[in-house]
Amino acid sequence: MNILNIINSDIKEKKRAITYNIQIKLFLFFGIIGIIITSLKYKNLLLFIIQFVIYYFIIEEIRCKIYGGCIMSSWILTLISVISILILILDYFHLFNDLKNKIQSLKSEYKKFIPENQFELII
Repeated sequence: MNILNIINSDIKEKKRAITYNIQIKLFLFFGIIGIIITSLKYKNLLLFIIQFVIYYFIIEEIRCKIYGGCIMSSWILTLISVISILILILDYFHLFNDLKNKIQSLKSEYKKFIPENQFELII
């Protein structure tokens, strides 16, 4: 077999995995939403590329774990990834503003007790 046949068969296998696996479909759905929200909120090409590459590797890991018999691990990875994307979505809709404000107030209270220029080393 030449290199083009190997690449072609790998692409077909990946397309089949995306078509038939619920874990990959679920992650891909939330991943696309996460990438769109990140692009809209931060408008940073480097962040988009990094996020895309990370999501690609996660999808590859899910596919590998499914075909390798690690189905429980693939579900755990899928759930952790979906939860992190849901947190991003909720942050986009400003549902964490109260929590952020509480953290900022605790941070400002904490700064009162720390000598100057030492706070940056801790946080």
